[in-house]
Amino acid sequence: IKNESLSGFDGYIIKPVLPAQLVKIVLSYLGPAEDNREKVFGKRMLLVDDDPIQLKLLRVFFEASGFVIECANNGMEALEIFQKAPFDIIVSDVLMPHIDGFKLCTEIRNGTTHPDIPIILASNHFISQEDISFSKKIGADDCVIRTPDLFAISKSVMTLLNQKQIQVH
Repeated sequence: IKNESLSGFDGYIIKPVLPAQLVKIVLSYLGPAEDNREKVFGKRMLLVDDDPIQLKLLRVFFEASGFVIECANNGMEALEIFQKAPFDIIVSDVLMPHIDGFKLCTEIRNGTTHPDIPIILASNHFISQEDISFSKKIGADDCVIRTPDLFAISKSVMTLLNQKQIQVH
């Protein structure tokens, strides 16, 4: 909902808000990255997050950008999905029940099914330099701060896919 008299804010949302309504409002401010659409069209992404609203926001954003998306609600579910189909990239939350993002990354890196897949860990909580270093140590390609505009995640996805494409050629 936009309102010109909000003292510097672009808009506001009245609670309670339905997830579909929230996605629509957020996308009206974000929009997909049109210039990257050709580069990512048809690429398979596994999204992992225990927060259904965050998972839906990520899914809608990356589908609108051209990705084919599979979703998992936790690391255990992600490992099961990962064993069944190939993916081009994984974006995972860090704090989740059962298997967290760190353990998921470790399991994939130590496994035999596509252990070199790019993995991005995203969090609101693990943002210190030590956390980033730990993420790299266990094999994550990037650890980013989750922002409402998804910029850091999107930028990391594109950077890693570009690097992967360069290595293939």
